[in-house]
Amino acid sequence: MSSLLRSIAAVCLLALAAPGRAETARTILDAAHDTNKARQPKDVSEKMKMIIFDSAGGQRVRDMELYASNPGTRDSKTLMFFLSPAEVRGVGFLAWSYPDRSDDQWLYLPELKRVRKITANIRAQSFQGSDFSYQDLALYNDVLNWSEKDAWSKLLEEGAVTDGVACAVVELHPTDPDLAYGKLVLWLNRNDATVRKIDFYDRSGGTLQKTLTITGYEVIGSVPTAHRFEIATPKKGTRTLLDVSQVQYDQGLTEQDFTQRSLERGGIR
Repeated sequence: MSSLLRSIAAVCLLALAAPGRAETARTILDAAHDTNKARQPKDVSEKMKMIIFDSAGGQRVRDMELYASNPGTRDSKTLMFFLSPAEVRGVGFLAWSYPDRSDDQWLYLPELKRVRKITANIRAQSFQGSDFSYQDLALYNDVLNWSEKDAWSKLLEEGAVTDGVACAVVELHPTDPDLAYGKLVLWLNRNDATVRKIDFYDRSGGTLQKTLTITGYEVIGSVPTAHRFEIATPKKGTRTLLDVSQVQYDQGLTEQDFTQRSLERGGIR
């Protein structure tokens, strides 16, 4: 899932605006998009733990594996499985992203032995009891791929610091009426084009719904790779942590690996 929740990598530093021109949120976002596109791997596989913390301090731990082609883009495909505990073992999730329309998403429930299409009216619901919604899984990939037509942008601050990293802070207002959020605030590291934090606001843009914090970056090959994704829902007092390990890029995955047949089979190949 971190590939659904990662701003994919690059070799070069984030480009600066041309001399003599005022820099805007859009020039910063476009430069980040180009940087990430230049270093994009063909595929990724990962192991991870999902730790769900309830408002009373209790927690549930789930082991997962994820595969993705063209991660971090709007034409990516992602396949994910729960490995443990027993009550979620075999549950699978498949998503196909498109550059010009909403994602297709499917959920496989082993107790029913069937694939269920995730329809638009349930995409704002919780993903398997976590603080992530089905829609959130797609949004993290989308933000650096949005044009000004997809979300008008505004530069709030230069040099804001999160997790000890100086970032540009950009406000985004998505134009898609089907999104659960009316405003996103993005913390973007100018040195390596990685996303460090996103605040998600309600449709009115006035109430904070969730905060996603991305930390634990490590360069693997040429790809800045995050190992911790924590999303919190302040109103509920809950949070979900994804702890990512065993990341491998460019393993030769093919389009045939990302099908409903693979979803029902419980794995690729």
